[in-house]
Amino acid sequence: MHTSADRDAATRLAVKQAREDLLAFVMLMNPSFNVGPHHRLLCDQLMQLEQGETDRLMVFVSPRSSKSLITSTYFPAWALGRNPYWQEIAVSHSDDLATKFGRAIRDIINTTAYNTIFPKVKIRKDNRAANSWALEEGGKQAGSFLAAGSGSGIAGFGAHLAIIDDPISEQDAFSKTRREQFKRVVFLWFTYKINARRKSCTSYDKMARK
Repeated sequence: MHTSADRDAATRLAVKQAREDLLAFVMLMNPSFNVGPHHRLLCDQLMQLEQGETDRLMVFVSPRSSKSLITSTYFPAWALGRNPYWQEIAVSHSDDLATKFGRAIRDIINTTAYNTIFPKVKIRKDNRAANSWALEEGGKQAGSFLAAGSGSGIAGFGAHLAIIDDPISEQDAFSKTRREQFKRVVFLWFTYKINARRKSCTSYDKMARK
C-alpha cells in the first residue's frame, strides 16, 4: 500500500525527470500520450540540440507520427523552461499555422503542470498574443517567442532556437509554379533572414516532408 509520502516522492521524481528529459516532460504533460520507439529517438536528438551538441536537425517522419506535437509544441516549451532567456522563432507556410503552434506553446506554459516543473517561468501579462509573446522569470523580463509565416517580416527578433515546420503547403508542393516561387523567394528568405536571426546558441530546422 502506497502512503502519501510515497506518492509525494514519486511526484518529485517525475517532476525532476520532466525537467531533465524531453520525453518524460511530454508524458507528464500528456499522460495519455502513446509512446513509440521513434519518440524516444526523436526526443534524444532534440535534447542534443538544446544542449548544444549539434547546431541543427532535420526531421523526416511519416504523417500522424506526433512529430509536430513533439518538435513544434512540447520541445520549444520545454526548452524555454530550461532556458527562459532564449528567443524562439517558429515558421510555417502560413501565419495561421505558425500562430497555432505559438498558441499551443503559450497554453502549455500557462498550465499548472508546467508551473510545477518550471515554477519561475511565466508568460508576461502585458505581452501574450498567440503569435508573439514574452516570458518573465522570477518577475524579471526574460525570453520571447515569435510565430511567422514563410516570407513574413521578422526584423528585430533574434532566435536561439528557430523551428521550421512545413515551410511549403501540401497544395503548393504539387504546383510547379509555386515550387519555383518557393525556390526563388522563400528559400532566400530562409537562407538570409532566418540565419541572420540566429543567436550564439542552437538552431533547430525541421523540414517536414509528406
